[in-house]
Amino acid sequence: MKYFGGVLIIVKLCLSFIVLSILCMPTLGQTTAKDWNDKGNALGSQGKYDEAITAFNKAIELNPKYAEAWYNKGFALELVGKTSESNAAYAKAKELGHKGLSEFTEVARKKRWWQFW
Repeated sequence: MKYFGGVLIIVKLCLSFIVLSILCMPTLGQTTAKDWNDKGNALGSQGKYDEAITAFNKAIELNPKYAEAWYNKGFALELVGKTSESNAAYAKAKELGHKGLSEFTEVARKKRWWQFW
């Protein structure tokens, strides 16, 4: 009977590990700065700007020289009315050599344009 109890404990530990692994999977999907930037773009396209800013911050944390993530963060900050933070992010993007519009910016600006019609 002792053997069966030990097996039961091992099974419970394994199941606990599996459940924990499944719960952590959504975060593990974004492993690179580009992955987090893409996630931010997707969230921003859905109007989830605060979540997009968090994703851009994670991209920047992984790669502080990622100009596009800085630019996207600036645009998302602009959309939520954080002008001074937005300007700082735009300045950093420019300092890092960012030129032009990103996918997130184009999508968001189109959505804003349609709101006026």
